[in-house]
Amino acid sequence: MQLAVAEASRVLAPGGHFCACVTHPFRDAGAFESPEPGARFVVEGTYFDEGSYELTTHRDGLTFTFASRTYPLESYARALESAGLLVEALREPVGESDRDSRMPEFLMWRAVKP
Repeated sequence: MQLAVAEASRVLAPGGHFCACVTHPFRDAGAFESPEPGARFVVEGTYFDEGSYELTTHRDGLTFTFASRTYPLESYARALESAGLLVEALREPVGESDRDSRMPEFLMWRAVKP
């Protein structure tokens, strides 16, 4: 992730913007105990470690497997800072369901190259 952010900064002209949307880091750090409304969201271990995970899901007769890395918010901020980018906007939108309205689903940012 750090190398990707650095490369984005490298190819941006001064005044150019780097915008991204990722699954919110806190959401990646844990899981709901059950699919029931009001289920607790549990983080086992720590939110602050970088790591990886794999998620397999089924929809419309298809199977999807996602392999991903997890980073705390500070890792994203440090990558942007190290690449010389300045954050202009940061958003944490929530979903509409009971579960998804209780925590951010995504982390979105707009950063500029000075």
